[in-house]
Amino acid sequence: MLPLAAIVIFAAVEYRLRQPVERKPQTGASYGAPLEAPPPLEGTDSNNNYFRLDRYLGRQEVIVVFFDREKGANGDPVLAELKKQTQTLKSRGIFVVAVSSALPQENRKAGFETPVPFVLVTDPDVVWKFHRPWGCLDEDAGTAIPKVFHIDRGGKVRVSENCPVESTFSEIAKILSR
Repeated sequence: MLPLAAIVIFAAVEYRLRQPVERKPQTGASYGAPLEAPPPLEGTDSNNNYFRLDRYLGRQEVIVVFFDREKGANGDPVLAELKKQTQTLKSRGIFVVAVSSALPQENRKAGFETPVPFVLVTDPDVVWKFHRPWGCLDEDAGTAIPKVFHIDRGGKVRVSENCPVESTFSEIAKILSR
């Protein structure tokens, strides 16, 4: 009886191993958009330290906010709301990266305090190295487009047409209220 059971198990395993693997794209729980690694993001922060987004991917949730240089960090409504939620962000382990073309010294002059978990990163407007792949650049006008993105704890962001999909403020509020 034992040899017969071994033969049946061996045949079942061989059959399963020879079947093609059907890979389904990973999708967000309720969004239906595929999840992928976000485009790179790095640069000098307001304290003249070098920042790299990939240090945080796969370790904690990240909210990336591209804001208007002219309004500054203090004038951005999303950053203002997130700043009110600093304690919640800390307790949940959510990191906030705010990106604009403002130089580090301009960000310091603006007086936007960057308490943990906030960091202000510069993407110079001469190059737009990171605004472009994140879909935050109006190519015709040569201006930045303010947007917000949520990167999950697994280091993935919703993507459509090779570009991250912007998160709505209600989605961000839902994340903070979990």
